[in-house]
Amino acid sequence: MHAPYGPGDAAYTCHRTAQAWELARLAKRASDCGHLVVVVGDMNSVPGSLTHRLFNLVARLSDSWQDCHGEFKGEIGLLSPEDQIIQAGTTCDSQLNTWRAQRRIDEACRLDYIFYDSSFARVSDARVSFIDPIPGIGSVSDHFAAETDLIVNEQAVRKPPVDSDDLRLLYTDILDLIDDYKHTSIMQAKLRNYHFIASVIVLIGLLIAVFWGAAHNRAWVGFLFMLAAIVVAVTGLLDGLMGFLFGRCEMRGLREFESEVELARHVLE
Repeated sequence: MHAPYGPGDAAYTCHRTAQAWELARLAKRASDCGHLVVVVGDMNSVPGSLTHRLFNLVARLSDSWQDCHGEFKGEIGLLSPEDQIIQAGTTCDSQLNTWRAQRRIDEACRLDYIFYDSSFARVSDARVSFIDPIPGIGSVSDHFAAETDLIVNEQAVRKPPVDSDDLRLLYTDILDLIDDYKHTSIMQAKLRNYHFIASVIVLIGLLIAVFWGAAHNRAWVGFLFMLAAIVVAVTGLLDGLMGFLFGRCEMRGLREFESEVELARHVLE
């Protein structure tokens, strides 16, 4: 899922939650049809996050690591890198990974998951693998692998009903996240549009300056103005495209996401 690139709006939490919402509903439909559903991958989300809760409460899938080892509730930074893997199942930003050896010890986290439908299978073991580096090369990836052994049930086991209060709280948290990001999306689109408009004005001025330089036999001045005009035109055009086109598409997507969650919450009431 969408990776975070920094704090605040650069964390892309809303985008990642929207992806998890779609995937969780697809998994729920497949499970309702009687299929053994397994969702695996780098979710770029820690346990207890909105993404994790969506798979638990909406998709009704279980976290194989937590089912096997329980939920880690301690301070990750107090553990050695080896114990972080054994006790917390950390797969990312471990100091044992050659790609992440310079990370702080408290940055290690579990971002890779194997979710499964506990109605049709049960976990016999879950572990972190591909830990040992390749001689002369280093770690296989910047993430370790998550691995689990599932035993298929002979008969489907009925799952306990989900707590409606937990679902309602989840939907409320998602709607709050969407509402917060709406303001960010609108502001970013406006700034990009203003940049585009300002670029058009500046570009006209630079082109006039080019003719002025040529009229006064100052070719080097005209060259500098032309170079600046190219930079202004390219950056302004790109921001304009993102502001006018992507900004509107993103807002429509946010409103659709919001309406789906509001409808789901309304069904509970």
